[in-house]
Amino acid sequence: IEEISTYHIELQYQNEELKRTQQELKQSQEKYKALFDNAPVGYVIHDYDGKVIQINRRIDQILDCDAELIHAFNIREWIHPDSQDDLYFFMKKMKKEVAHLSCELKLVCRDNRYVALHSNPESNARIRTAVIDITLQKEQQEKITYLSYHDQLTGLYNRHFLEEEIKRLSAQRNYPMGLLLLDVNGFKLVNDAFGHKTGDEMLKKIADCLAENARSDELIARWGGDEFLVLFPLTEEQALKSIIIRLAKHIREALSEPISSSASFGYAMIDSKQSFTEAFAEAEKKMYKDKLISSRIKRRDSIEAIMQKLHDKHPTEKKHVASVNELCLLFGKALNLDQRLMQLLDIASLYHDIGKITIDETLLQKKAILTAAEFKEIKRHAEAGYRILKNLADFSDVAEIVLHHHEHYDGSGYPQRLKGLEIPYLDRVITIADAYAAVTDDRPYRKAQSPARAAEILVENKEKQFDPSLVDVFIKQVLPKIS
Repeated sequence: IEEISTYHIELQYQNEELKRTQQELKQSQEKYKALFDNAPVGYVIHDYDGKVIQINRRIDQILDCDAELIHAFNIREWIHPDSQDDLYFFMKKMKKEVAHLSCELKLVCRDNRYVALHSNPESNARIRTAVIDITLQKEQQEKITYLSYHDQLTGLYNRHFLEEEIKRLSAQRNYPMGLLLLDVNGFKLVNDAFGHKTGDEMLKKIADCLAENARSDELIARWGGDEFLVLFPLTEEQALKSIIIRLAKHIREALSEPISSSASFGYAMIDSKQSFTEAFAEAEKKMYKDKLISSRIKRRDSIEAIMQKLHDKHPTEKKHVASVNELCLLFGKALNLDQRLMQLLDIASLYHDIGKITIDETLLQKKAILTAAEFKEIKRHAEAGYRILKNLADFSDVAEIVLHHHEHYDGSGYPQRLKGLEIPYLDRVITIADAYAAVTDDRPYRKAQSPARAAEILVENKEKQFDPSLVDVFIKQVLPKIS
């Protein structure tokens, strides 16, 4: 009886242990299921053929597909056709290797997301695969790859990409191959006169012209700065010449604003007798020759176009420049200037305010008193005019005069605060004529004052703003001729 009693007690104890073990197992399973379902990454349990056994909630969010597809019997149905081959080899490798494996795949879902799969075998029949959304990383990676081969401004290929492609294209099957090099005429002038934003728009227009006129097998690149290079596989020289004529016309039409611009072209042929390096040197030589022939005329026309643009926007400036020019010519004769100085004075007085094209027109037309910041912006026109005129070799002396036409005799002027005789002689002449014309002309912020009051202002500012000896000459010999 005692033995039976002891046996029952042990049996009862074992039953209780079994219940506790079953309860712990159940709790463990529930805990695992909770962890599985609420994991921050997607999990799918599947067999070695891809048949889905279990998925967690995150999978729904990652796939973002119809419920039927999410709960499809095989993970192959989740994968985009572009990635099916990668999945096939991944699954094949899993069957051979009992180890952790990873791969990146594109999904079939509304926004074509990318995922990384990290698989671990749980048994001979089950695999647990973590599914991690890497779309953002993939997009960033693709963006970096794109930028490494493309010019960010124009979207064309960059020099680095084309140099790599040239190695691939340097094969007999691509010959004859044309090489075209082009450079924007007056690009620096446009940048200086209208700002880099306008210059960037000019480059985009040229890129569009090249892209619109290109065949699918042609490679177009922004070679650097304002230079573009195009490769034309299987193109004869005569056909390339026709393409250049058509491109030149389209580019001229596209670059009609803010001033009329164009491009200079150079070309060469790449074949079994001439390498890319040799062809590039030949094309570059032709391009610079084309640029040299037309640059002087084109740049001078561009300067005139900038002045016309300024006068169209600000008619009062046109009147002011005419007044200053007339006064300067009378002043120069009164000072007995020689022919060269008279010519310099004539041109400089016409272009002394060309830099105002870079100033916000609302400031030039403002009727109220300018703030310190606004006046600082206005003062930039002297340096801007210098940069614009420096683009033309014949205007280098004029550019120097334009730079200093707002210097004051006492050193309080701008941009370099020159003093007394440090100020170039013709600038001291222009400053007086400019001030007199400004006082006697209507300005946005005040009405014109009388010639008598203008003369008083000149006298009051002798040795401050103006060269005293030149003021005396102006009042005694110039003013009587315009009264």
